[in-house]
Amino acid sequence: MDISLSFNITSKSFPELPALFSASKAIPAVIAPSPIIAIARFLDLVLVYNPGISYGIFSNGGEIQRIFLIVLSVIIIAYLIYWIRSSTSKFLSFGLCLIIGGALGNMVDRIIYGKVVDFISLHVFDYYWYVFNIADIAIVSGGLSVLMVSTKDSFRNS
Repeated sequence: MDISLSFNITSKSFPELPALFSASKAIPAVIAPSPIIAIARFLDLVLVYNPGISYGIFSNGGEIQRIFLIVLSVIIIAYLIYWIRSSTSKFLSFGLCLIIGGALGNMVDRIIYGKVVDFISLHVFDYYWYVFNIADIAIVSGGLSVLMVSTKDSFRNS
């Protein structure tokens, strides 16, 4: 028996919808009144909208670029799901799930805001790293996990 349910929920009828997809989606409301919120000597919260990809590359592409990046995200997520299904390593699957979660978070930002919402600013003295979000942390952590799994045998053999 096939039971299908349909919900007509949009960000207009349910303004808290972005916060349900990712914890980082509630950050703009917190940061918006203040340009910089100092958390620690090395950590600030700063609201930055990034229409491009890493480091703001390809920021001037407009609507076509936004749609292209959303479609590309869907294709990559589909491939990563396929990879997880054929994997025998739980650690590799965990890393791939981190990448998928981060990609979904950034994709939701692109769909709702048209840009990725970045807000974490790390710095040491006057050196500031690029501003990023929780989804970026998941993607990098997942990438490191995949790298560790793919190189472990080469370290054992040497």
